[in-house]
Amino acid sequence: MANDKEVKLDKLPEILAQCNYNSVARIPLRKYPLSPRLFFNEVFIFFRFIAYRRNLFAISLFPKFYETLFQIQNGHLFALYRLFIKNEKVPETSLQYLPLNDLENEGIVKREGNKYWSQFRIVPFNENIYITDPWDRNIPNFVYLSYDSLVFCDLAKEEIKGRRFQRGLDMCCGVGILAIELSPFCDCLLGLDINPKAVDYARMNCEINSISNVAFKDLDVFAFSEEHRYDLIVANPPFLDAATCGVLNPIDSYGGENGFEISLRIIKRAFELLSPGGELHLITRTYFCDKQDQLLTQLRSLLIDNIFFEVNYTYLTTSVENSGLTKRVYRMVYLNMKRGVANRFNIRTRSLWYDWSNFF
Repeated sequence: MANDKEVKLDKLPEILAQCNYNSVARIPLRKYPLSPRLFFNEVFIFFRFIAYRRNLFAISLFPKFYETLFQIQNGHLFALYRLFIKNEKVPETSLQYLPLNDLENEGIVKREGNKYWSQFRIVPFNENIYITDPWDRNIPNFVYLSYDSLVFCDLAKEEIKGRRFQRGLDMCCGVGILAIELSPFCDCLLGLDINPKAVDYARMNCEINSISNVAFKDLDVFAFSEEHRYDLIVANPPFLDAATCGVLNPIDSYGGENGFEISLRIIKRAFELLSPGGELHLITRTYFCDKQDQLLTQLRSLLIDNIFFEVNYTYLTTSVENSGLTKRVYRMVYLNMKRGVANRFNIRTRSLWYDWSNFF
């Protein structure tokens, strides 16, 4: 973990609840360069801000503008935003209303002179909170939680609403956000990740949010030996390609040379682990070459005659679809595969950059 002392979580949820910490999610965190398309996005960012809806990790042309407005409205909460979201060093005078000694004793914050800083990023989502690493890829075994995780949770919950599953499996579980958010739909759910620190965070987040029907193991999903079958499998695997990652190939982001190799391997693994009538939900990224979706092309060839699936293949349109780092055109994809009597692909498009109302 990021800290050098045992972390206790006894008082953190109550402290943050009393402060109405979830409201810091109104502030968009990510800034993108100016482009005409983003002006349309900004209208909806502003609407969600004034309507007290979630903007956290959304892109904005002017995140500093929203920070200023929020600080004017909620000075004490803005100090928490700086402390737990931006991981800045915050003067003690701005945090006097907090039981700082308790947070320091629990291993959440540290003191440096007359300032405090948090050893973790604490992300509010719906009624829960999630602990993860601060945004610093120099941290050993860096654990990532951002926009795609929140969107995936909302989409998956919408897709399975009103249903109940006996056994759920979260492959590449990270800090456990998807497993925890889907736990009300499952009798039991298992999360797997190859990064032991991510699993530590996932277990902490279960404790923080009082979840009892989810377990986590630090295991390679491709070496995972299991006698049980699962009627629900979800996965948010790494999906950046070599052109985007460069030479670093971080464990939390690198999905293979083209970005979707790990996603395809997970789909193959799901064939082995799904029970009859089971379904797979996965979020990933594809790219286009000569106007051809490269992931979709390989997925079609992957499905063989004796394995039949109905595939809902949904392009998630965002306000920025090209990373700017390469000439490739990327698209986010939400994949829902259900066992059926024939191979059938339903290609759909869903906009996330202007139609956010469905996610609140």
